[in-house]
Amino acid sequence: MEQHNSGVEHHSMREQQAAALMFDLFKHYAWLGAASIGGIVVLLQIKVVTLSLDVYISMALLASSVLLSLLAKEYLVDSLLGNRTPFHESKMIIVLRRLTLFSLSVGVGFFMGSIVLT
Repeated sequence: MEQHNSGVEHHSMREQQAAALMFDLFKHYAWLGAASIGGIVVLLQIKVVTLSLDVYISMALLASSVLLSLLAKEYLVDSLLGNRTPFHESKMIIVLRRLTLFSLSVGVGFFMGSIVLT
């Protein structure tokens, strides 16, 4: 019986670590998106970049990245409070993670492409 409890505790500890790592990952995605928006604003203020449709699209994509990462963090916390593990909710977490990373990378790439092409 002692060995069975040890296995359950180890599995529970792995789930807690996985949840903490996913939460930190989404926190870093949100921070990176917000920092990218801040960098664009600074470049606009010092007149390195002019305000155009490309800048609006980039900022919208970066803002959606921040919003998606915040929603993913909320979803993760709600699943944990509802006694569901991140492993049970892994499909939704994976979709949110990929959407967040996609909007972040396309937003930065679109902005950098508009700078290079002008």
